[in-house]
Amino acid sequence: QHPPRSAAVAVRTTADPMRIAPAVASAVKAIEPRVALTNTMTMDQYLARYRSPLRWFALVLGVLAAAVLVLSSSGLYGVMSYNVARRTREIGIRMALGARDRTVLRMILARSVRLTWTGTVLGIIAVGGVARLLQLLFLGVEPWDPWLFLGIAGLLGAVALVASYRPARRAALVDPQISLRAE
Repeated sequence: QHPPRSAAVAVRTTADPMRIAPAVASAVKAIEPRVALTNTMTMDQYLARYRSPLRWFALVLGVLAAAVLVLSSSGLYGVMSYNVARRTREIGIRMALGARDRTVLRMILARSVRLTWTGTVLGIIAVGGVARLLQLLFLGVEPWDPWLFLGIAGLLGAVALVASYRPARRAALVDPQISLRAE
């Protein structure tokens, strides 16, 4: 009772699609003289028009993801540095009792690695839920990209190790008397 005001015609061809457009228009005109074909375009052009807002959205999300990565790296660096600096007195006592620099470094890095692995496992569990939600919301989004997850976990793990190593090395090189007085 209420026919659509417009319709789309898709034609599959091995030739140049724009070259056969006049032939398609005349074939449609022969079937229904009152119909005029407008907006003739290739499927690539149609898909590009359809995907352009999605590309802009992906670009914005990519920039935001990069900003989040930088902020999380700096936050992780600050937390790990604070964690090691808080143990300066303990390091001083260990050094005064005869612990070597390497032993102190190994102890601090081992604790940092445990803390980093715990955070990584909890983060991957949390990301699993968010990835599943994104898969449901956006068509074509794969929930598990192992290379991406491993890359980000590796980057944040490296940041955690550097953030732990530098203050631990500084604390291990300080005279035990000075580190015992530090509070």
